Amino acid sequence: MHQNIPSQSIIQILEESLQKHQQKYNYHKKITQGYYEIIKQTELKLQEIKNVR
Repeated sequence: MHQNIPSQSIIQILEESLQKHQQKYNYHKKITQGYYEIIKQTELKLQEIKNVR
């Protein structure tokens, strides 16, 4: 199937695809870490409020 495509082109396509996926992964990882911090802070605040009662 790829016989007409030079192997260098295939390597370049795969490297570009990998880079795009890594960028998406890093973007979503930052969002996830942000939500994690919000959840942790909310849990701590909730625990403080419960302990005051």
